[in-house]
Amino acid sequence: PQDIDQVDYVKKTLDDNRDVRWTVVCLHKPMWVYPDADTNGWQDVEKLLAGRRYTNAVASTSRQPIASRPSGLSWQ
Repeated sequence: PQDIDQVDYVKKTLDDNRDVRWTVVCLHKPMWVYPDADTNGWQDVEKLLAGRRYTNAVASTSRQPIASRPSGLSWQ
């Protein structure tokens, strides 16, 4: 599935950039607000971000209100 490929890409990118001061995760839509949030790969990405300082930047929340994440900062 495409989601798994994307999670693998995120893992490789994070592994290749371990020493950054901050990580910015750019998403078109906030994956954590959708009903399939437990299976769409977002929880895997959050696990990969554990221990990092990061911000989620989302471009579109037309279907759902913006929701902040306790483990990172979010903005629209």
